Amino acid sequence: MPTKFDVLQHHGVGFAGTPAQARDYVADQAEGSGINYFVCDMAFGDITLAEAKRSVELFAQEVMPAFAQPDRALKGRNHALWDL
Repeated sequence: MPTKFDVLQHHGVGFAGTPAQARDYVADQAEGSGINYFVCDMAFGDITLAEAKRSVELFAQEVMPAFAQPDRALKGRNHALWDL
């Protein structure tokens, strides 16, 4: 697996952005592949422990709840892909 973020991002398997962008990214990945779970690596490269913890907090507070009730949060998306 590549160790440089830009390589991962170039291949569509690396993401950095706002919580709203993260929700869209996860939803797009699920729709495109049919996944029913998602794995994140929040401690990558040279980010600090504090930065990684903040990313986990934001993901838990602002991204994950959108997938707890996909019918409400993902209007217009293929909900059959969600197994949460």
